[in-house]
Amino acid sequence: MKDSSGSTRARWRWCVLALAFGWFADPAGLEAVSTQQVVHRTAEDFGTGKLEQVMVSDQGVLTIAPRIEQVVQIDDPIIWDIAVEPSGDVILATGSEGRVYRLHRSTREVTLIGDFDEQQVTAVVTTAGGDLYAATSPGGKIYRYGAGGSGDTGWEVAAQVDATYVWDLEATSGGDIIVATGDPGGIFRASPGKDLEPLLETDELHILSLVMSGDDLYAGSANGGYVYHVRLNGRKKGVEVLLDAAGQEARRLSIGPGGVLWALTSGESDGLGDDDHELSGVLHLVADDTGDNGPVAETHLYRLVPGKAPEDIWQAKDTTGHSLGMLGDRAIVGIGEEGRIVAVGPDRRLFLFTDLSGKQVTAMAGEAGTLWVAVSNPASVYRVEEALADRGTYTSRVIDTGLYATWGRLEVLLQEPSGGKVEVQTRSGNTEKPDGTWSRWEAVHERIASPPARYLQYRLILAGRRGQGPQIREVDAYHCPANSRPVLEELRVLDPGIRLQQKEDFRSEPAPRGINEPAEPPPEPQVKKREDPRIQGVAWKASDPDGDDLAFDVALRPAGTRAWKVVVEDGRETFANFDASALPDGWYQVRVVAKDSPSNTPDQVLSDQRISAPFPVDHTPPALRTLSARTRGDPVEIEVEATDDTTYLRAARHALDGGTFQAMFPADSVFDSRKERFKITLHGIQEGDHVLVIAVEDGVGNVATINVHIP
Repeated sequence: MKDSSGSTRARWRWCVLALAFGWFADPAGLEAVSTQQVVHRTAEDFGTGKLEQVMVSDQGVLTIAPRIEQVVQIDDPIIWDIAVEPSGDVILATGSEGRVYRLHRSTREVTLIGDFDEQQVTAVVTTAGGDLYAATSPGGKIYRYGAGGSGDTGWEVAAQVDATYVWDLEATSGGDIIVATGDPGGIFRASPGKDLEPLLETDELHILSLVMSGDDLYAGSANGGYVYHVRLNGRKKGVEVLLDAAGQEARRLSIGPGGVLWALTSGESDGLGDDDHELSGVLHLVADDTGDNGPVAETHLYRLVPGKAPEDIWQAKDTTGHSLGMLGDRAIVGIGEEGRIVAVGPDRRLFLFTDLSGKQVTAMAGEAGTLWVAVSNPASVYRVEEALADRGTYTSRVIDTGLYATWGRLEVLLQEPSGGKVEVQTRSGNTEKPDGTWSRWEAVHERIASPPARYLQYRLILAGRRGQGPQIREVDAYHCPANSRPVLEELRVLDPGIRLQQKEDFRSEPAPRGINEPAEPPPEPQVKKREDPRIQGVAWKASDPDGDDLAFDVALRPAGTRAWKVVVEDGRETFANFDASALPDGWYQVRVVAKDSPSNTPDQVLSDQRISAPFPVDHTPPALRTLSARTRGDPVEIEVEATDDTTYLRAARHALDGGTFQAMFPADSVFDSRKERFKITLHGIQEGDHVLVIAVEDGVGNVATINVHIP
C-alpha cells in the first residue's frame, strides 16, 4: 500500500511494419515488451468486479458497505412485495404460484400462509393493528388474513376492484387500505364494512406505487409517469401532480427524513405513449422469469422537497430500476439485471452496493435502521443495516495482459483519512475464466507472488475499525510481458531486374521527442519499384506479437552449399536488393532473419527466419545449333536444338525475312527441360534468298537467336 502520492504511468509504444512490394503492414497498436501498468481508479473500473460487503462511490472510492446478509432463499422465482409486521416478522408476496410467506424474524424460518388461485400476489400491507392484506393479479382481489393477522380464520376477500391488476397497497393510520390499480389505473380506499371509495380517476393505464406520509398520499403512474399528491383529509382535500416524468413509469415511491419524497421512474427512452403499452420489466417478469426484460430502459431518481422544484438526482441508461427504499437519509435503488443496489444520498453522492444472488432487486421494506431487500430469479431476502460491516471483500475482474507476463508490484492507494486495514491477494492463470488450472490465492507483500501467466485477478479484503473502514481510491498492478518471438510470415523472390526502394520523401527516422512523451506511430513506408537488369530483389512480411520494432539480416548462398554470405545486416526495410551481375550462373537461396533486437536487451532477443526455395541467377542465353535443314523444295523443313546450362527453356519463336514472329513449341509440345528440339515447316516459299530468324528464351528471359539462310 502507499498513500495518495503520484505514480509513474507506463507509456505505450507502437510498431508499424514496412510495406514491401504491395504488402501493407498492420498498425494494430500492440504494446511492446516493457513494464506496463494496469490502473483501477474509477467507478467503472471497480464496478466491473465482484462486491461482497463493499461498495463503490461515483468518485471511484471503494469502501466497506453497510452490513448486509442473506436471510433466506425460497423456491418461488419472484418476490413482488414485502411488508414488515408490528411483531418484526416479514411478509413476502410471490409469483408465479400466487403465494404469501411469513419470514419469522427470531427463527428465520419461512412459513407458507397463503396459496391463491391467482398467479401473482403483487402487493401486501400490514396495519398498525396487525391486520394483513394481500392483493392478487390478474383479477383485482384483495384478501384479508384472519382477525388481527392471527390466522385463526384464514383468508377472506376484503375487496374486489374492477381492474385487471392491483399494483400496490398502503395502510392509513386509521386502518383503511389504499388500493392502486392497473388496466384501468385508479386509486381506491377500502374501509371495513364500506364500499370502495374512488380517490383518483385518471386516464393513466396503471397506478404503480403508493406511499403514505401522515394524511398525505403519494402515487406514481404509467404511461405518463406522473407523481400525484392526494390529500385525504382536512380542508385542502384534493389531488395535484408533483412530477411529470414524461415517457416514464413512476415505479416506486418512498418517504425519507423530513418528509422528503423520493420517486424512482423507469421506462423506454423513446417514450411510452400508447394505452396498450406493457410495463418494461414488470409485466415481462410475469410472463418470463428468465431475466429477459424486453426493451432496455432509462432510469431516473427524483428528490421532491415540499415547496421546491423536483430534483433529478440520478440518471442511468441501459438499466431498469425495480425497487426503492430508505436507509437513513440514503435512497436505496434496486436495479437489474445483476442483482445490484445503488445508494444515493441527499448530497447526490452515489454508491454501487454489494452483489446479491438474484437478477432483479424487486422489493424493499424498511424499519428503524434496517432495510429488508427482496431479490428475484432466484428469490432471496436480505437484511441491510445502517452500521458498516466488519469486513468486506472486493474481487477484481480478470485482467488480460494479452501476453504471457511476469508480475511486479501491486499498490493500493488509500484516501486520507482512512481507518481499518486492507489485505491484498492475487491469483493467475492462462484461461479467460478462472478454473482449477489457476494458481491459488497468495498474499501480496508489495510484489505479486503469483506465477507468470496471461491473466491476473486481485482480491482486496477490507477490515473496519471503530465504525470506519479503509477507503481505496486506486489499485495499480505492474507487469512485464514475456518477449514473444517475431514471425516471418512470407518470403518472396522477385522477378530479376526489379529494384525496390523507399520513396525519397519518406521519413524513416522518428521525430525527436522528450523523455516523457509517448512514441508516435511512424508513418507507413512508401515503396516504389523500378527496372534494373543487374538487380535481384527479395521481399517479405514480418510481425511481432509484442509490437516490438524489428531488424532484418539477409544472407545468400549457392543452393546445396552451407556457407551464407550476409548482404544486409540490421536492416529496417522488409525488402532487399543485391547485385546479381557479380554472381556466376547457378541456383541460389536467400535467408532472412527477423529479430526484435531494437526493442530488447541482447539476452532477451528472439528471432525467426525463412529460407527461400532455390532461384536462378542466369546471365547466359541459351546455345542454339542447327541439326538439319532441307531448304529446297516445298515444304522447307529446319530442325534446331536449344540448350541452357542453368534454367529450363520457356519460349521460342521464328520470323521470316523480318516479318512478325510466330510462336513455336518443342517437338514434344512441352517446355520442360534445359534442352529442347524444334522443327519448323514452311510452305509456299517463293524462289530467292530468304532468312529465317529463330529465337529461344530461357527461364529468366535471356534470349538467343540463330539465322538460317534459305536460297
